[in-house]
Amino acid sequence: MARDDAHATVRRALLREKIHLKPGDPTRLTIPFEESPLGRSAWAPARALANLLKPLPVEMLQWWLAQPTGHAVIGGRSSFYQPGPMEIKRRTLVNVVRVAPLDIMKNRAAVWSALGGLFDHLLGCGGNPHGLWLSEGGGVTSAWKDVGERVQEFFHLGYAPEEATRSPRAYFAWGFAMYLTRRRELNVIDPLLERLLRTTVMDGRFWRRVTRDKRGG
Repeated sequence: MARDDAHATVRRALLREKIHLKPGDPTRLTIPFEESPLGRSAWAPARALANLLKPLPVEMLQWWLAQPTGHAVIGGRSSFYQPGPMEIKRRTLVNVVRVAPLDIMKNRAAVWSALGGLFDHLLGCGGNPHGLWLSEGGGVTSAWKDVGERVQEFFHLGYAPEEATRSPRAYFAWGFAMYLTRRRELNVIDPLLERLLRTTVMDGRFWRRVTRDKRGG
């Protein structure tokens, strides 16, 4: 129960600090949510995105919350990760996941793929515009660098479908989305990547161990 409370607490904090609505027509943002339990509140899409984060380890969300960059902006017609600065509400956000409201309801794989890009960038080099992403062999700690090197290795094995073979970044985003939407299928297509995600990125124990090691170092 305490862990559930911690998860709810960090998701509320992400709503305040990291999840934003794109300025514009609020009605347009809420149209996909008219029939959902969240209703037509202007903040319904943001709450829906926060709810979508429930499968992620609480430690992962706490880490994201603590990062100086990395935001989600809801609006537009497609979901994607946009590295670099974005101006919104007289504020500059850096490293932004653009989330289409309709995708939150009907194409969650697209949302997860975009979020995968964000975590790939942040875990690889802290969101540095010139650093190596996790999937390119980067890593903000030695443990994460080991993970990144294994992602690189698995990418070159060529198990992924064509759309995920364009680059290591595309491969990681694909695997992240597959894990959270069609995990069994990922385990058939690319069992090495499924196991790696299960024992690192999606494992709260791994996050706690990495955090302890960093503090100890």
